[in-house]
Amino acid sequence: MEQTLNAENPSTHFGMSPCKMPRNLPPIEEIIPHSGRMLLVNRVLEFGQNHGKVEVVLEESKPYFENGKFQSVWLIELMAQAVGTVTGYEMWANDIPRAKAGFIVAIDNYKVTTELPLLAPQEILLVEVQNQYSMPPFGVYRAEVFCKGIGIASIILKTCAQE
Repeated sequence: MEQTLNAENPSTHFGMSPCKMPRNLPPIEEIIPHSGRMLLVNRVLEFGQNHGKVEVVLEESKPYFENGKFQSVWLIELMAQAVGTVTGYEMWANDIPRAKAGFIVAIDNYKVTTELPLLAPQEILLVEVQNQYSMPPFGVYRAEVFCKGIGIASIILKTCAQE
């Protein structure tokens, strides 16, 4: 039976079931190689075998705001960091050595809603991730961004981990 670690309500999008989140999670900066302005994800809400959910609180100081306006191209990086965060915590939980870095080698089916809401500082986005295929060091992941429960972007990311 698959176990999912969950800090909030279970996701209905990928069929995740709830479980308690461990209290001793390392900081995200120890999971993905981003820091400062380039660390775009705030916390992991769920992770489990092949899936997870990450929270992003939009901050004016981050590079996705240009002249006070959110630049939707940054949704790709948000989803990529969510993939790295979810897979990194899953590896941590299973005592698997984490990759030094991960790289996007291909992007498929990137979609942004034509009615993208005005995204402002302090807006909370949820990014859901599902591993569709994995043969280390390669992986294929589906990610989707939600704002106030509405899907605003999705993507298929093909990745390669640097071991």
